[in-house]
Amino acid sequence: MLLSTLSADSAENVTVHVTTRTGRVGAVVQAVDEEAGSDWLAASADASDTVVLPGIPADATSVHLVVFAPGEDDADLKVRLAGRSGSITPAGHETLHVKAGMTAAVDLKDVTRGEEGSLLLSPAQGDLAPVVAALRVVRGKGAAREMAYIPATGQVGERATVADNRAGGSVLSLTAPGATAEVEVTASAGSGGGEPVVKKYTVKAGTTLAVKPPVPSGLKGSYALTVEPRSGGPVHASRALELPEDGIPMFTVQTMPDDRGTVLVPEAEQDLSVLDD
Repeated sequence: MLLSTLSADSAENVTVHVTTRTGRVGAVVQAVDEEAGSDWLAASADASDTVVLPGIPADATSVHLVVFAPGEDDADLKVRLAGRSGSITPAGHETLHVKAGMTAAVDLKDVTRGEEGSLLLSPAQGDLAPVVAALRVVRGKGAAREMAYIPATGQVGERATVADNRAGGSVLSLTAPGATAEVEVTASAGSGGGEPVVKKYTVKAGTTLAVKPPVPSGLKGSYALTVEPRSGGPVHASRALELPEDGIPMFTVQTMPDDRGTVLVPEAEQDLSVLDD
């Protein structure tokens, strides 16, 4: 469905809310820019008063933040960038006001300034109005530009997994918005062969750690990455795939919320009475 058919008026920043009357669906937006490429925009995490958007590339030349307040109250947000060594407040963009039921946007330009980071949105002055958010990130300049989207994402939780990693061109971003966290990352065996590799990382409080992820020994093909917090505070993660082509820094970013790959199994005991007639 072309979103342009839903309204007679054009708008630069909009929020799309998909609901169902019967059944269940999955939804994603494909955004196309004739000058900056295209990318898929996945759904934002559930509305919350505290939001994390992980994995802004160090060489981002433009970072555009879009926020929507779905509730009945206006949201006043504090904006911070969690970088390699700590959290800072972007000059001139310390706070953002979002009216209830409306979308607000701010151009943060090259906010990372050569250092990878993640954007943190939190209540200002005790305001607890929930919001959803996403970033449009551009790398490169002029005709050699490429864009990607980073939606707000939930914490890794028990475990998060992302597939189709390559021996080169993958960047894993780990953000600890609160307390320092210890994380274990497992590189699976490759699709064509190889042995799994496990590596541990420490993510300091209020920082983003961007690393080249571990690669399976004897890798053949692509492989999966699994992130599991082992101690400390919550962690948010994303994986970027980079594939330069003809001088254009082509890339995409996938966020990594809990994959819900573990389940609770109820206790069971032997009961032979079920065999009685």
